[in-house]
Amino acid sequence: LYGTAAQHIPHVMMKLVEKHSTTINPKIRRQMVLALALMRNRDFLTAETLLPFFFKMFKINDKEMRKHVVSHIINDVKRLNAKSKNQRVNNILLAFMHKVLEEDDPIAAQYSLIVMIDLYRRQIWTDDHMVNIIAKGCFSKHVKIVMLTLKFFLGKYAKVSVEEAQAAEAEEEEGENKGKGDKKVGQDRRKTMYTFKKAAKKTAARKAKMYKSLKNIEK
Repeated sequence: LYGTAAQHIPHVMMKLVEKHSTTINPKIRRQMVLALALMRNRDFLTAETLLPFFFKMFKINDKEMRKHVVSHIINDVKRLNAKSKNQRVNNILLAFMHKVLEEDDPIAAQYSLIVMIDLYRRQIWTDDHMVNIIAKGCFSKHVKIVMLTLKFFLGKYAKVSVEEAQAAEAEEEEGENKGKGDKKVGQDRRKTMYTFKKAAKKTAARKAKMYKSLKNIEK
């Protein structure tokens, strides 16, 4: 009875998170995502419904949430394919990930690749179709996507992880912040020089005026 009466709740939660993804409080959003994962673990939601939604969550700027989402997707796919290959669900997810890789969102593409590579490393997804989807990363215009794909084909699976992706993100953000800081320092320096030159001109004008006044007095 409870399951029937409350079956609309997860769908309402997903719509809420998706619609207000950038404005909702990060802690509340994270807890809602964890609650949806728990509902999926209790078979209150199907994988076909929740997992594509979770892939969309990679676009949200929340490292902690992305980490939880990656972990849940990998564990859920592992559970779905534990006894035998669930080809129907696998094909749905692969089609969705293919779409994510074609979109111009390097972060979402990066985390989708991490999921696929980790599932390959665990020998859960090893078919040609999945490998061909990963190979598309070689033609990405984003360097980190190309590097991640090349690591896969060089057999460096152990170096492909959420932690590494987040460390790369942190370095990139640090570089951007440093660039902004350097730009501000340059602007402040130019402003100071302009003020100094302006003051110097005024001082020179005052001196000239003073010398002229002295000459007039001497006369």
